[in-house]
This record gives sequence, structure tokens and C-alpha cells, in this order.
Amino acid sequence: MAVLEALSAHGGWLATNQVAEAAGVGRDQARRILRTLAEQSWAHRMDVDGRDAWTIGPRLPFLGLSYQETLLRRARALEADTLAALPRADR
Repeated sequence: MAVLEALSAHGGWLATNQVAEAAGVGRDQARRILRTLAEQSWAHRMDVDGRDAWTIGPRLPFLGLSYQETLLRRARALEADTLAALPRADR
């Protein structure tokens, strides 16, 4: 999560070592995480003079939207269950 936060906080391209420093992890660990995120299109890699540069991938914003939709469905289900449990006179 810290790697994603580092990318989103910056809003632009970061080198692997910059991501590692911002996320508080080692460079090799950051690289592995970033590559995994890139496989899911949550991060995007670009070669800059033979070095990796990273930014938020195209699917990451949809992850947040999907989570919000899940929370909304749960809230609606809770509301329906609560209303169903109330005595009729209180509705």
C-alpha cells in the first residue's frame, strides 16, 4: 500500500529508488512490488535513459471506485436489514 501511496502522492513519474525511499522499503523490494502492480495495470513503467520510471497505472483509479461501490452495496443491505427489523409502526 505504501508503494501505491508514494506513486499517487507524487502525481508524476518516479524512479524506483524514489518509490522505495517514499514507501520505506528497499529498492529491490520496491521493484518487485512495482512489477507486480504493473502486471495488474495498477502501475505503469517507462524506460528513461535505461532506468525504470513509474507512475500510477490506468486501472488504479477503478480500484478505488470498485471499493466504494462495494461499501455502498453493504450500506444499502444494512439499511434494508435494519428497516426490516423495525416494528411496522416505527416505519
